[in-house]
Amino acid sequence: MYGLVDCNNFYASCERVFRPDLEGKPVAVLSNNDGCIIARSQEVKDLGVPMGAPMFKWKDTIEQQGIAVFSANSSLYGDLSSRVMNVLKDNCPTVEVYSIDEAFLDLSLIPRDQLGDYCAQLKSQVRKWTGIPVSIGVAPTKTLAKLANHIAKKNPKANGCWLLMGTEQKRLSSIEVGEVWGVGRRLSKRLNIAGINTVWQLSQMNKALARDMASVNMERTIRELNGEPCLALELTQQPRQRILVSRSFGHDVSSYNSLRAAIVTYATRAGEKLRKQDSHTQSISVFIHTNPFSDSAPQYKGSLEIPLDHPSNDPSVLANAASMGLKHIFKEGYSYKRGGVMLDQVLPKHVAQLCLFSARPEQHKLGGVLDAINAKMGSNAIRFAATDVGSEWQMNQNRRSPRYTTRWSDLKVVA
Repeated sequence: MYGLVDCNNFYASCERVFRPDLEGKPVAVLSNNDGCIIARSQEVKDLGVPMGAPMFKWKDTIEQQGIAVFSANSSLYGDLSSRVMNVLKDNCPTVEVYSIDEAFLDLSLIPRDQLGDYCAQLKSQVRKWTGIPVSIGVAPTKTLAKLANHIAKKNPKANGCWLLMGTEQKRLSSIEVGEVWGVGRRLSKRLNIAGINTVWQLSQMNKALARDMASVNMERTIRELNGEPCLALELTQQPRQRILVSRSFGHDVSSYNSLRAAIVTYATRAGEKLRKQDSHTQSISVFIHTNPFSDSAPQYKGSLEIPLDHPSNDPSVLANAASMGLKHIFKEGYSYKRGGVMLDQVLPKHVAQLCLFSARPEQHKLGGVLDAINAKMGSNAIRFAATDVGSEWQMNQNRRSPRYTTRWSDLKVVA
């Protein structure tokens, strides 16, 4: 038996943890630069505000309905996510952290007649210890557990927990096929054309036909819908083979020095991710472009891949290579809206393609030292001086709540 724990409206719930006055009131969270709505409480969903709605188009509704709007507070969300996952790991020996707000549990050691009480107790403990409400779905396969969680959220009688013990035709016939894990919008349309509109109809689909229509993954999905486990828990996180760090700037940037500050910052963050998974890269790509939605401003896109002499995750090597790439693609007279870096040839640290005409470089420890200091003293406690030039490239986060759990100065004070 598998369980799927999903945090309800996670970002909005995080904002409510230290603002209990927002409980039961509409809450929305914005994307980078406060552009679009990327998270909604149930109250906001009930008002008809769609996911990804541009903030400026819904400004009147937000004011009229008294919606509390926040800029994304990544450090708060990440920390509360870790706390939720730690509670789950304390209660279950085998946990797959699937995303920032979801985790699969192996519940095979729990007697089936005790699963209901176990889930209810776990749900209560997560809420009590972290302040985050969760829903739990339990089923014989991961795909069915996802659907069970969907039922737990939508069915008022479920009280946040649902056990889907078998392929219940009546229950699965009431769920649209698009709700199945792995069935995206495009595939859902193809299935609808083929006359498959519900989860139950998909579970009865010919497996060979499903494989021809989509792939072997669709055949696995059908087997899982029929109670045959095909997807095991993934307990070790696979290292990324590509790392992208990119942002839209808070304001248009025309200065080379300000643009360089942004690119060096992104290269440094990419290096942190490399070292975290104990990898290095053989090249770094830099790209910049203007605002494609501006009809009056001249348009330009520039990109360049810079191969490294030796695979590296050294922050100084990555920063220097990124700066060199920017120097080649930067053009005066343009206002840039976005930039970023891409590490495309990522390899495990013990795997290296060396240059024929030079010796293996000495491995520097600068990156590890920077990571250790920043982990102890706070993000960006120590950084390259180039990143402090200009501020127009910094993201707009005018509505961000305090970082209650990760910054001493933002610690909540109780009178």
